[in-house]
Order: sequence, then C-alpha cells, then structure tokens
Amino acid sequence: MDLDMLGTHPDYRHRGAGSMLVRWGCDIADLEGVGAYIDASKAGVPLYAKYGFVDRSDPAKPSEIAPMARG
Repeated sequence: MDLDMLGTHPDYRHRGAGSMLVRWGCDIADLEGVGAYIDASKAGVPLYAKYGFVDRSDPAKPSEIAPMARG
C-alpha cells in the first residue's frame, strides 16, 4: 500500500483529521505485519512521532524533509 501525499488545509488543522488518517494507515500496516515509511515535512514530524515513527534524518545534512520509519 502506498500513500502518496497527506496534508491538512490550514483552516482545518488541529482537529484530528491528520491523526485519524495516520492511525488508519498504521493500523493497516500493523495488520499486514509491515513497517511504514514517510517523508515528512518538519512541521509534520510531531504528528508522525506520536504514532511511533522515528526521524531518520542525517544531522549532518539539514533538510526541510524528514525521512521517518516505524515498525
């Protein structure tokens, strides 16, 4: 399963929609017994971390994108 892009319109942030979608994807990955990987914006890192994703960024190469993985 691939999820190409997930975003929340600024007017609707902090209402739980992003969490609901990330939880849904994590539940499916857990049922299938597979890990999950995401290229997150720096603003999205806290949301994904809440669901067990770990930031795999190289501190020596600052970037606006954080590669994150779980499982």
